[in-house]
Amino acid sequence: MVITKGKQSIGHLQNTGTSEHLATMKHIQEEVVSSITANDIKWKQRAKQHWLKHGDKNTQYFHMQVSQRRKINAVKSIEDSQGRCVTKQSEIGEVFTGFFSSLFTTSHPSSVEHCLHAMYTKLDMDMKAWLLNPFTREDINAVVFHMNPLGSPSPDGFPAQLLKKILPQIIAPNQSAFVSGRLISDNTMVAYEIQHSMNSIMKGKKGFMALKLDMSNAYNRVEWKFIEAIMIKMDFPRPNHCNHLFFADDGLLFCQAKHEEIKCVLNILELYEKGSGQVLNKDKSAIFFGKNTPQVTQQQILQLAGVQSTSSFERYLGLRALVGRKKIASFHSLIDRTRTRVTNWRTTFLSAAGKKILPKAVLQAIPTYGWRILQNPTSLVAQILKQKYFNKGDLLEAKLGTRPSFAWRGIHAGLTLLKKGLIWRVGNGHKINIWQDRWIPSLPAQKILTPREVDFLCDKSKVDTFSAKKWKESKKGESSGKKRDFQVWRTIWKLKVPPTTKVFLWRACSEALPTLDNLKRRKVVEDSLCLICNQEPETFGHALWGCIGAKDVWCQGPKKVQKLSLQSDLIFNVWAGLVGTLDPVELDEVAVTMRETGLNSNPLARAHRWTQPAVGILKVNWDAAVQSREGRIGIGVLIRDHQGLVIGALRANRILRGNPFVAEAYGLLMATFFCKDLGLRQLCLEGDSKQVVDLLNQDSSNWSMGGCLITDAKTILNSVAA
Repeated sequence: MVITKGKQSIGHLQNTGTSEHLATMKHIQEEVVSSITANDIKWKQRAKQHWLKHGDKNTQYFHMQVSQRRKINAVKSIEDSQGRCVTKQSEIGEVFTGFFSSLFTTSHPSSVEHCLHAMYTKLDMDMKAWLLNPFTREDINAVVFHMNPLGSPSPDGFPAQLLKKILPQIIAPNQSAFVSGRLISDNTMVAYEIQHSMNSIMKGKKGFMALKLDMSNAYNRVEWKFIEAIMIKMDFPRPNHCNHLFFADDGLLFCQAKHEEIKCVLNILELYEKGSGQVLNKDKSAIFFGKNTPQVTQQQILQLAGVQSTSSFERYLGLRALVGRKKIASFHSLIDRTRTRVTNWRTTFLSAAGKKILPKAVLQAIPTYGWRILQNPTSLVAQILKQKYFNKGDLLEAKLGTRPSFAWRGIHAGLTLLKKGLIWRVGNGHKINIWQDRWIPSLPAQKILTPREVDFLCDKSKVDTFSAKKWKESKKGESSGKKRDFQVWRTIWKLKVPPTTKVFLWRACSEALPTLDNLKRRKVVEDSLCLICNQEPETFGHALWGCIGAKDVWCQGPKKVQKLSLQSDLIFNVWAGLVGTLDPVELDEVAVTMRETGLNSNPLARAHRWTQPAVGILKVNWDAAVQSREGRIGIGVLIRDHQGLVIGALRANRILRGNPFVAEAYGLLMATFFCKDLGLRQLCLEGDSKQVVDLLNQDSSNWSMGGCLITDAKTILNSVAA
């Protein structure tokens, strides 16, 4: 309000004031500047480090981010320890204070020494001497410059950056996180393979079980006395403060399904709870038994442990721990999570190119897991896979085997691509089979194709360097061609034009727009001839450059463009020719002209404009998509008022085998259900299926599947109107 009123006062004085008002104007201007600065600081603090890091290039994005965080973090009611629902803000604060006071109060751990009696130091003399060395200027610089520049500093003690050098030696290989070179997903793979083996053992006297342990509020309940005792036991130099604990609250223990085993585990856990202050959450803990474990033994062990049994752990470290025959259902939650991330409100501020690249950047990293196993053969997951599937050979020569796990099937399927891209970097040659391996980059096949007639020996002892596999490099011609293409793509995003023009040009160069030629290939239309000249198929190269109508447009353009003789069905080739001829300003003009030409030349390529309903009426738009191979349909519903404001939105994915007409009819039914649940009455329904809309407006009955769905939708609409 102060800023708005100040600007209005300054404008008024500028129009009507005299020289006597200069002091007043200066004073008001200082107040406005001060208010703007204060407002800027407020938004920076609310948006936290993201604003400071990225600046205010997208102010709307950061403002919405702050507002969304405030909505998410708002607590309107809470249930206290006695089960009462508390709604008053003062009482809500007391519930929080009481909970965290209890959580952070020490449990006075006992038997710490007894708990750690079997622990021994892993620090050798060199490590201890290194830890006792005084910090140098280079050490401090390394720590400071690797810290999050906008994060809070840690207490005094051993910084994590310095400890990274010794962490791999003192942390067991079973802990796959927090250590350089290890991935938390490795433990998920290990758990998956072990449970698959347990499920595969159908006979035998030895039954096995897996205990999933969940520590309640592990990071909050940890006792500093316990941490200090661990560090002293490992012969760490005594620090002033301890500021890091590498601990996971989820664990899996594997052992034989025997009374003695479970009693031993429970005794160890009890001792650990007394010494560390941790508490086992039995509600979230569970036991998974192998298929050859007798039912009587299972019941006795569950009674001793006091936890529930499970046929398979639904989640371990966020992923499925076991996949059965229903593979689509097993990974459906992962697909839904990916869709939710991609369609999240944050991604609405990404361009079409950004939305397409976002899931690719994540999903395309999955096939690299085989390469990781090849590069880290000493990791725990690599050793388990080798022991189980290629005990006597190498990963690249591994067979699929009998009854393999779903994870191994995925890794094995990626080995074909891995083999095509790998080539030996020749050292002493001891590991290379010169007749079968790929080790000669200059040959097309990268290996010897001449038939082997006689054996001969070669002296490899004169070369000291070791041979190693590497990813083959691109050929010189391929590299230069890819570099040229990359530069062409970069020119699109460097244009000084509106983002819609950049996205249009990017989609046109990617052949991702509905030209008649593209629509014919997808069997949407029968004829691909250009609607303007009726002479050639309507590709984007023709529509934007080669057509008679397009040439009439370019005759009015820059002279350099008029003199060009480029001809291609691919607009990417045309744009590449323009990049090498025109300067940046002329490229901007050509890009804008291309977009206007593309939108006006092909009626099918024009964006459908949403028309607003009358005042007091809500417009309901629905659409459906069919996945014939999977037997599923996707449905989207959007409700807006006369100002275009969104009143409600719905998306759904259902199992339904049918044609597009049935899918659209089912979408109409879902839309009517949605409107009824929201209590909406004055409605205007709009869909893109003429057949469904015609049946909706007719009184006659249609006894097909889609017709029955439309009849049900009519019944719901009549009940809403009544």
